[in-house]
Amino acid sequence: MASITPSLAALPLIEDELDLLAELVPLDGRDIVELGCGNARLARALLERHPDSRFTGLEVDERQHAKNLASPQAGLRFVAAGAQSVPFPDASFDLALMLKSLHHVPRELMARALRESARVLRSVPRQP
Repeated sequence: MASITPSLAALPLIEDELDLLAELVPLDGRDIVELGCGNARLARALLERHPDSRFTGLEVDERQHAKNLASPQAGLRFVAAGAQSVPFPDASFDLALMLKSLHHVPRELMARALRESARVLRSVPRQP
């Protein structure tokens, strides 16, 4: 029986996750939250390409959070918080990202973190 999984060699190499993200979802003029933003490299790069967007980076590591606060950028704010307890009201963001951070959420808090990311998202009308 033939495998329905494509060969890895046939898949295109993705060198920039922002290129892939832009193919999947609109990024211009969006309110975006990243749960576990680390050094905010993605946030800063996204805002360079989409300066009319607003980006909120959540970070639990106190040292990294302090470093992020020390390097302000227009459209970017930082909040000390974890994915399992997002300190924003329901429907606050157009997009929630957890790139390279989901595996840092303790297993016992994983379901709560995923519910929180869904809770803070606005519903987006489906395009025909």
